[in-house]
Amino acid sequence: MVSKNIKEYYCVYCDKNFNDNKWTYDHFIPMNIGGPAKLKIICCNDCNQKLGIIEKNCCDTFIIKS
Repeated sequence: MVSKNIKEYYCVYCDKNFNDNKWTYDHFIPMNIGGPAKLKIICCNDCNQKLGIIEKNCCDTFIIKS
């Protein structure tokens, strides 16, 4: 599935096309809540940045015990 996303150039979140220098990896389970670095999906930079803000706000709001 990941290679298909790269080949066809679309974001898994917003489904918009993007060129090969506008994509990034997003951690499937955010690393700031203990997710592994290996689980990644491909998305556009805009979606990844928006999700990062939401994830940070969640981590700042809730105490997560491991």
